[in-house]
Amino acid sequence: MNNTYEAQWKEANELVKQGLPRSANEVAKKIYIAARSQNNHAQVIKSLLFLMDTEEELAEDSEVAQLLQLDSLIATSLAQEKALLQSITAQKYQSYYE
Repeated sequence: MNNTYEAQWKEANELVKQGLPRSANEVAKKIYIAARSQNNHAQVIKSLLFLMDTEEELAEDSEVAQLLQLDSLIATSLAQEKALLQSITAQKYQSYYE
């Protein structure tokens, strides 16, 4: 399964390099969905961070939606994932209010 993730990440990164953040975002969404269904926490976090970066490029007002998504993920996450998501959320709130 890691080979599948590696291939998908390679594709997503290439799309970003080519200036195609929307296409890269779609690949990352597929990774996120697969990772959530397989409880692959590392890939969930990685894809979530990637999605946030590409969404910021695509939409100026994406921060509020990202904060709401993070809050809902925190509510359903396990301890290790929850702590990391809480840290990411805190950083997002700080940058939102600056």
